[in-house]
Amino acid sequence: MRKSVGCGIVTIFCVMMLGACRPEVSVMEELLALHDSSAPLSVAMTSTSDEIVPSPTPMPVTLPDTTEENSPRARLVPTTSDPFDGLRIDDLTQRTYGGPGIEIGDITQVREGFTQRRMMYQSDELTITGLIDIPDGDGPFPVAIVNHGYLRRVDYQSGFDSWRMADWLAQHGYLALMSDYRNYAESDTGPNPFHIGYAIDIMNLIAQVDSLPNAAPEQI
Repeated sequence: MRKSVGCGIVTIFCVMMLGACRPEVSVMEELLALHDSSAPLSVAMTSTSDEIVPSPTPMPVTLPDTTEENSPRARLVPTTSDPFDGLRIDDLTQRTYGGPGIEIGDITQVREGFTQRRMMYQSDELTITGLIDIPDGDGPFPVAIVNHGYLRRVDYQSGFDSWRMADWLAQHGYLALMSDYRNYAESDTGPNPFHIGYAIDIMNLIAQVDSLPNAAPEQI
């Protein structure tokens, strides 16, 4: 493979040199001579004096329809001319985070060293669901925010891709919170341009850790 590529480069270089030494034959004509004359060319050619200029035929382009109300692209169309308005790091650091507090729900399992329960909290007027592993004892416990990675929403359930780490941390004395993020599990559906909505959900969760009586909010 390397030999054939090298030979091709040398051949083109030689043709260019020949074109420079023999002005009566253009470089394009030399290159065309290397092609199989029986193979039709897919580019129309027009002659102007001594040079041959390709005239490509424009191909029609079909753009996706973003006018439908339920189209994901339509929901992400920015309301201003700047698609990153309000999403830059400087914008995110200047805004406020928080909510009415984290609500603890039903027990999902009891294991050695901790109890797992459902949780809910508010993030920019969206209800976000998740799980919380609470170590045995009174605390206060240091807090670990365990974020899940990518999973298809149709396959995801609360705790997927995060429970192994969260359970281990809870067994070692950490209060482990597993947020589902918006649009996952039983969470509300909300805007998520450039996936920044996930980060906002986590920042709102962190800001409400102090609502848990057995958490140490200064140790997250």
